[in-house]
Amino acid sequence: MIEVLELFGGLGAGKEAMRGNPNFNFSGYIDNDKHATEAYNFIHHSAHRPYDIRDFTGKKHSYDGIIAGFPCQDVSQAGKQDVQGGKRTILYLEMLRVIAEIMPKWFILENVKGLLYKKHIIHYQKIITTLKDLGYSVTNTIQTPLDFGIPQSRPRIFIVGRKEKVDWVNFKARISQAQIPCPPLKTFLDKDTEDQQWETAKIWKTHTNFWVHPRKKDNQLINNNYNVTVMPKPQKVEVTNSGFRAVHKPDKIMGAITTRNGRNKVGKIIEKVLKETSIGGYQVADIEKHTPTLTGSCFMKVGQIKEQKLHYRKITINECCRLMGWERVIDYFNTLTYSRAKILLGNAIVPKVLKVIIENLTIFEKVL
Repeated sequence: MIEVLELFGGLGAGKEAMRGNPNFNFSGYIDNDKHATEAYNFIHHSAHRPYDIRDFTGKKHSYDGIIAGFPCQDVSQAGKQDVQGGKRTILYLEMLRVIAEIMPKWFILENVKGLLYKKHIIHYQKIITTLKDLGYSVTNTIQTPLDFGIPQSRPRIFIVGRKEKVDWVNFKARISQAQIPCPPLKTFLDKDTEDQQWETAKIWKTHTNFWVHPRKKDNQLINNNYNVTVMPKPQKVEVTNSGFRAVHKPDKIMGAITTRNGRNKVGKIIEKVLKETSIGGYQVADIEKHTPTLTGSCFMKVGQIKEQKLHYRKITINECCRLMGWERVIDYFNTLTYSRAKILLGNAIVPKVLKVIIENLTIFEKVL
């Protein structure tokens, strides 16, 4: 039996991923969030209590594997981008301490790919160096649900390691072989009901190649006359109004439209950038494509173009469960408030992705 400990366990993605596999026993669970622990207990029929990793010592325990989705808030784009000054992501030091105390045969550590950005690379390097100094063979792989049949762009870095030497090229090749085509977002959506009315937003001003979103003020879409300068070549495009300006290269697809610092952006035709559109503080995902990353701090809306208008609505809890791979427990999440459900699901790991990594990391495991 392969004994596994889940640190920062959340909903228990590892246990959900290997559900039904008799070779795995997820006997350990550590998470200090009471709501996450309550959800875990309901989903997996257990009776854990919230527990702070800083109070946990691995010296008294023995596990074959450790799975840890350590906090990402201080390195994610939606966070403060300050690991050292933050109180969450820096807990990776406690995670490394527990690994050193238990010395499991293998581990899987998950976080946002922002951990590899220049600003945070020192922390990634510390993790890798510490694990190698402990004698582990270590690598990382970036995976997204898009490659496993779920229409959500959610790239995550998985730092994996084993005590013995591993052919990591072969490991990554096996993961690639497990990838499958992804259907469009619309196949994951609920059938529209009366309480899911589609709102409409006017595609306010359209140029042959560029679309301009109206200025937002006090959460209202207000029609303002923009002076639009369109460059025929891949140069900068400028939009000015009331002293603010936005810049975009016409040969690139635009980023999210935002009112931050009073700026908006311009981009290519709306059909190509709809998944990056923002309405009322929500990103709008094109139902013919996929969603950006679902987060605990902000859900999004889904949209489509009809008769030159953007039709959109808020994503439902059911849809988020499907997009996060937790459709088995949709009924449970519908007992929670919308806000609580989005936090729990937005901070979770997609079990379908984790399952492929666990299976290929433990493929040579000897089960007694």
